[in-house]
Amino acid sequence: MSRTTLRKLKHFLSMDNISKFNNRRFENSDESTQSDSSEDENTTSQNQTCRIEAKISPETFKRWRDNALNELINSEESYVEYLGMIVNGYLVEIENQNSEIKKPEELKGDQMKLVFKNIDQIYEWHKNTFFKALQNSLENLCELENVLKLCNQKLHMYVAYCRNKHISEHIVKRHEEYFNKIRQKLNHKLLLSDLLIMPVQRIMKYELLIKDILKHTKRAGLEDEAISLEKCLEIIKIVPKEINNMMILKRMANCEGFIQKTDKIIMHGTLCCIEFNQRYHRARTLQKPKDLKVFLFQQVIIFCDIIGKNSRFIEPTYNYKSHIQVNKLSIEESENFGLKKNLLLKSTDPKRSNVGFFCISPTKEKHQEWFNAINNQLESLNKFCDVLGNPLGFGKNEKRKSC
Repeated sequence: MSRTTLRKLKHFLSMDNISKFNNRRFENSDESTQSDSSEDENTTSQNQTCRIEAKISPETFKRWRDNALNELINSEESYVEYLGMIVNGYLVEIENQNSEIKKPEELKGDQMKLVFKNIDQIYEWHKNTFFKALQNSLENLCELENVLKLCNQKLHMYVAYCRNKHISEHIVKRHEEYFNKIRQKLNHKLLLSDLLIMPVQRIMKYELLIKDILKHTKRAGLEDEAISLEKCLEIIKIVPKEINNMMILKRMANCEGFIQKTDKIIMHGTLCCIEFNQRYHRARTLQKPKDLKVFLFQQVIIFCDIIGKNSRFIEPTYNYKSHIQVNKLSIEESENFGLKKNLLLKSTDPKRSNVGFFCISPTKEKHQEWFNAINNQLESLNKFCDVLGNPLGFGKNEKRKSC
């Protein structure tokens, strides 16, 4: 098999087009027909992929896996160098008492700390621990899993960094002239703002890089390494998800009174929703369906109107529409009114008996994910209430289980 052919096969196997048909939104009553068609096309594409894979040797997949691993290591080395430009360049110059570049009065206090936050800690960890672990993973890929398990909490440095990012951007832009003078003295081509955004981009990219390595590792038949990489993937997903949730919460409007400070977001997504109403229900008619952003927290589920369209430069905001307390929530799977399989979420509060929504997910998988997440939260809440109501009895039951 020629190199050109292998290159084409590799491109085909890495294409994301196979999964495109799973991401369609519910738009009209013909959706079920479109869904069946997309599933057939998806199955055909997967069968075609399997036939091509069978013609490629495990050695080829192993070489592709090594290339993907080298890409992770090489990009990590570049990332550490960029972080070093901040820590060993900007921070050193800023702390230089004899610098000819005059520091603005506003930046002589705590504001300078808000510019860089914990970038020095991120740099030291990547330089002294994580980068070395990646280099060692060339000989033993399980080394990567061990480091991530031991340093799992270190990755949460990125949560603090990203939470502060909008403040940092504001200060850098306000004192752009000062930071540009330092850049020119350091002979850097990149602006400080370009360097400061890199940690945000990097923490989000690890998942994609490890997924690529895992894909080729599985196809190469390296089962032990694949199991280790799957564990790495689970660990590395946690922080980006937490950051993403944090950024989305900032775009929620008029929801402050319904979310407790200790309440954590479990799941969120856009669902096609139809408001439940006793009058409409008795008449066997429905209101017009509408896309809503739905947020499942530990204690409440919130429905929001989506304001604006998602684009490269503008992200939508989410304006409060309604909510249901989880301890007063009922859930049932429904196919009423000719709708495809949906979740009927209703309030059991007598004072809010008309509050409810038929919620239609874009795919069967998402439907099941929402159903499981809500049911799991209801079970956790019921278990918690049982403990509060009978703590001694709960303790005895747990002892019996352990025996």
